[in-house]
Amino acid sequence: MNLGILAKSAFDNGKSNGLSNTSAYATRPNLIVLRNVNGVYIEGITAENPAFHTIAVLDSENVVSENVKYITYDANNADGIELGNTQNAMVFNNFFDTGDDGINFATGMGKGVQDTDQKPSSEIWTFNNFLRECHGGAIAAGSHTGAGIGSMLVEDNVLNHSDMPFRFKSAPVNGGGIYDVLIRDCAVGGCPKGIHL
Repeated sequence: MNLGILAKSAFDNGKSNGLSNTSAYATRPNLIVLRNVNGVYIEGITAENPAFHTIAVLDSENVVSENVKYITYDANNADGIELGNTQNAMVFNNFFDTGDDGINFATGMGKGVQDTDQKPSSEIWTFNNFLRECHGGAIAAGSHTGAGIGSMLVEDNVLNHSDMPFRFKSAPVNGGGIYDVLIRDCAVGGCPKGIHL
């Protein structure tokens, strides 16, 4: 397996266009981006070795990820699935071994988000997943919380050797916030921290 081949290709392309190392590194693309979709069902695939985040579902409704293998361990910033400004989402029966957050929810940052009427990420059900060796948060919300993240049920997941099994973060300048979250009946082991707020 050629780990990092997509990230290196994006970096080299940026450098060939005259970008600095930092700017070239910031050009790494997500592996899959779905935007403004109503009715997304992702099932039975293996998503591996992205240049940046693995699957990003943005500004969408009625989203399901079932029986997907997200394998990005040791890739920098390699979130498994990111649900941004997305409503009515179910993430279940998946395997995560990721280089950053396993399952992440985000909605932008700052006043610009609030002035554009962006929708929150809400009505989220995350259950029966196995999350292993996730750097960052295994199940995370934020720090991009501008439009709000809430109405979230997290249950019956197994989280093993993650840096932080549950990571919820924001700041007043980010806006929005995180609300109405219920975590129950999850098994956590080998983790230095349980919940990071």
